[in-house]
Amino acid sequence: MKPGASISETDFQNRPKRGRPPLSGDKYAVAERLIAQSGIQMPAKSQRGRQNYYYAALAIKALLPSYEQGLNHLFKPEPKWTILAALGRIKDSSNMLVAAQWICERGLTSRQAVAFARAVNGRKPADPLKLSHAIQRTIEKYRARHPDPGLSNADVWEVLRDVANKHYFPSLGS
Repeated sequence: MKPGASISETDFQNRPKRGRPPLSGDKYAVAERLIAQSGIQMPAKSQRGRQNYYYAALAIKALLPSYEQGLNHLFKPEPKWTILAALGRIKDSSNMLVAAQWICERGLTSRQAVAFARAVNGRKPADPLKLSHAIQRTIEKYRARHPDPGLSNADVWEVLRDVANKHYFPSLGS
């Protein structure tokens, strides 16, 4: 903008709006119908609340056929709308089901479940090389904080094997 130029009202009105873009009215109708079919009232009146219920309805639609697979945590005693809305934002329904089962198995709080669902939705594939570097950095930091010569490479290997066997591969044993 040139110095001394004025800002017109149309320039101000044509700026993109901040925040999450609204869903179209058709999607709200779909959400209301899906939620009504499940026998639940949709209490939200605000646009943001209706968007959340739309995504929750997507999750309900995707997860109800698999309800018997231990998803009670999401629906009993009342539907956990916050968690369902976060799960509904996961585009792939198979990933949504796996995430929902993981959340229910561990009985995560709403905050933990939403963080997990967001991570699933935006995560990149696991990289074994990055894991290797992270473990290496952790060992080096530990050795720097505890410089005594009592921790040999054999000790580190034994600890890594024990952690893997206990926490990640319990069926393999020691």
